[in-house]
Amino acid sequence: MSRKVLTDLGSCFVFSLDDMKLNQTQPGIFNGLQLILDAGINDAIAVNYAEEGNTLPIFSNNLEDGFRLYVRSENELAYSYTEGLSVSPAYRAYIALNLETFHFLTPDNWGNCTHTWPLKSPQRAFRLPYTAKNCASLCQQIYYEQRINCTPLLYSVGDG
Repeated sequence: MSRKVLTDLGSCFVFSLDDMKLNQTQPGIFNGLQLILDAGINDAIAVNYAEEGNTLPIFSNNLEDGFRLYVRSENELAYSYTEGLSVSPAYRAYIALNLETFHFLTPDNWGNCTHTWPLKSPQRAFRLPYTAKNCASLCQQIYYEQRINCTPLLYSVGDG
């Protein structure tokens, strides 16, 4: 049902609910998926700053204690600053979700969207599904690769 992966966001757990035999039929906090997570903050390494005598975790300016939750398809990219929900240790969070499905119109019905990358698009090499979010991220990566022959980690997608 879940597996641990290491990403640019840190240690992540990927939950695959496709194989679940039960579907949630009732709303409410006692129904559905429940996660109980331990942040392990008691195991954190601390450093004393002599001038103020305060104890702060190493890299305290870069990392936060707690969790960041993203609900998305496994093939979509996560934007750490604009998406997700932060949960601090010792607090509870409740999330309500609704599934939205979009169906593209055919060209005969005034639609011009596509399910796949254009044939000459360099993004086809990444084997990600065609979505607006994936398109924007891959375009940023290709922009940096063409100009400076490398990609900052923030914009790095896939094997690129």
